[in-house]
Amino acid sequence: MQYSEKKRLNEKKPWMNLFEMNEMLTEDAAKILFEAFVQRKDTYTLQTEGGTYQRITKDITLKTIKDHLEGKKSIGVYQFSKENKLKWICFDFDGKLNEQKELAKTFAINLKKDGFSPLIEFSGKKGYHVWIFCNETDGASAKYWAEHISEGFGIHEIFPKQEEISGYGNCVKLPLCIHQVSKGRSYFLDENFDELSTIESVEFLQKISKEEKAALPKVIVKETIRTIIRPAAKTEMPSYIQYLINNGAREGERHKGVFILTKELFHHGFAKDEIMQHAQQFNLNCTPPKKEYIITNHVNTLLEYSDRYLAKEITEDKSYEEIKDMEKVDYHKVIATYKKWFYLKNDGVIDLALAIAISRKEKMQPLWVIMIAPSGSGKSEFIRPLTDDKQPSTTEIMSKITPNTFLSGISKKRQDHTDFAETLANTPKLFLTYDFAQFIKLDSEKKAQIWAQLRDLYDGFIERKAYDVNKKVENIKVNWIICSTPVVDSEILIHQELGTRELIYRFNSKEIEKKDLMKTIWENSEILEEMRKELKQATRAYIEKRETEGFWKVKIETEVRKELESLSLTIATLRAATESDSYTGELTNFVYEEMPTRILLQMKDLFVSLKNLDKDYPDKKAISILKRIALSSIHPIRLQIILELIKSAPLSTTDIQKRLSIGWKSVITQLYTAKQLNLVDYTELEGDEGQTRNWKKKSWYLTDHPVTTYLKQIQEISLPKTV
Repeated sequence: MQYSEKKRLNEKKPWMNLFEMNEMLTEDAAKILFEAFVQRKDTYTLQTEGGTYQRITKDITLKTIKDHLEGKKSIGVYQFSKENKLKWICFDFDGKLNEQKELAKTFAINLKKDGFSPLIEFSGKKGYHVWIFCNETDGASAKYWAEHISEGFGIHEIFPKQEEISGYGNCVKLPLCIHQVSKGRSYFLDENFDELSTIESVEFLQKISKEEKAALPKVIVKETIRTIIRPAAKTEMPSYIQYLINNGAREGERHKGVFILTKELFHHGFAKDEIMQHAQQFNLNCTPPKKEYIITNHVNTLLEYSDRYLAKEITEDKSYEEIKDMEKVDYHKVIATYKKWFYLKNDGVIDLALAIAISRKEKMQPLWVIMIAPSGSGKSEFIRPLTDDKQPSTTEIMSKITPNTFLSGISKKRQDHTDFAETLANTPKLFLTYDFAQFIKLDSEKKAQIWAQLRDLYDGFIERKAYDVNKKVENIKVNWIICSTPVVDSEILIHQELGTRELIYRFNSKEIEKKDLMKTIWENSEILEEMRKELKQATRAYIEKRETEGFWKVKIETEVRKELESLSLTIATLRAATESDSYTGELTNFVYEEMPTRILLQMKDLFVSLKNLDKDYPDKKAISILKRIALSSIHPIRLQIILELIKSAPLSTTDIQKRLSIGWKSVITQLYTAKQLNLVDYTELEGDEGQTRNWKKKSWYLTDHPVTTYLKQIQEISLPKTV
């Protein structure tokens, strides 16, 4: 084929106009692109100006590709046919342009040495695509070959990403179009990475389309490059390989997991049938597992061509080291990872979150903790890594709670339908709520319904009636971490809606240096996803390891037991509910404190969970966290009044009101509540005091109640005045 123009065009404008000016050129190019790239003909994608791709449910035609070449649209094509076959592989080099150019160039040269004719394309924005055309083959063979032929090049993405698809798979932007984000046109390059003109590009495409396509498996094994030396006798399985088998891998890591497992067991003298058995067991623990025949083919190929793939000299890639390190991850490494990304003066909140997570499966009291901190303090980021992508059924993100949350699924038509509550039975769960604010905004009637459900949920069952259907689901255990601002105090501590089923951990504002916090946020803002990925990887590996090992027995010494009893009594006493007159602040009923039995069991189980974070976890640190919880779980005004009296008793009502800078009625309510609880008393002095009526001036002081005596001992723990 000959065209009138043969000169090289380096400017973008001629590139953008030439297809529009030369209809014959466009027609030929469209036919070649269609034949070479289109595998799924009943659909394609359209690139938006934001760079995303929208699937179009229409057939892809020559007219579609002509519009693509002429700059009227930019389309992407799906790699897999409906029969799960493909005929090209794409290596995507993306990042700093100069660095990626050198990597792509070296990679393309290596492919040519192996007998391929790679098609090199500038993507139009910030990277290069290297295309390989092959005989129609299955995704597993193509993916396996592509990953290993590109090992060590640091390629951003490799297509195919899947071994097989159930829907459409991934799409790749078709070459020779305008990138909708950069508005630059993609173009082909020769082996020296010089830009090819429009005509040269079409001629090069035509040449490739006529060449005999490579059969990938033959290329893989065409030469022996290493000598394999195996041990004479079978040796012990490495601990990290046993860990890998027991825990499996998530989607995207399964293929490499089989490779690592096979290679290590091969070099430890394991027989083929043993390796296959362990690989299949590993697969069963993956989420989701692959089909058995895929694992069988993978292991067989690795062992058959061991000289190519299992030689010790092969450089271990980053993922290999990460998997090896998973087994080694421990409590200290997890904390170090958090400290790398967060400004933490006190890592107690991380310990608390981890302790609740690892105790999910243990036979103990449910642990519900509300973490209270000002808005923007990053509390939700502390618990985000706890989510389990590998086994989604074990964690639930409770972003919205309504009266129907635990009844979803019941309908008049299908009264036997499984609802959300039934999914909780016999499967210990971890609930995570990043922001409790949406609940606070509900009306009082809905809140009352939800509180009733939550009390039942904590006690291990859900019982509801809807559409004349009575439902009671039992054998439920849920641990729950809730993040909230101090506004939740009005719901929890005043009305005692949950009846001391929840514990509270309050961030200390003195531990949050705003300048340091802002500096950390500024530095991490551009690498948020990297931070989340690293935190989740370390956190989930640690949790899975501890859940696999199970809890070890913790001996609670007498002194620790007395400390837990004092903390439980303090919470039960100082969190007693009150009813007061909204006008005067006076009490309208007697104050009844709850028995500390449930709280004591919670404190005991939480202490045991904290001790299970690490075999050397200190009692002192666990008690310190529990003290913080105890003082956080008390009504904050009530606690601050007592702390003021510890420091400066006796004090008048006015003195206390001025020191705390809070309303007179609130002070009156809490002082008289404390008096009914026998924590404080007063003597009357000469003169009046008050705002709404003539009060006799009173001088308040602490009694010798066990709670006040205990608080005097731990008063060094300061808390924010969150009122």
